[in-house]
Amino acid sequence: MASCFFCGASGPESLIDLNFKKKGLHFNSDDVCTIKMIFKINWSDTDNLNYSMEQAELVR
Repeated sequence: MASCFFCGASGPESLIDLNFKKKGLHFNSDDVCTIKMIFKINWSDTDNLNYSMEQAELVR
């Protein structure tokens, strides 16, 4: 918990915005999977996170 972005010492670089092509996927917090995606860095939009995974697809 000490490294949690919301209640600890971590910053916004510890989070990533994940956008799947297919909607309605559900995961448990401890699921391990492989994802194919386009990785983007947000350089200027202060209303969004620093990193995003766009057009993500579950490979498993």
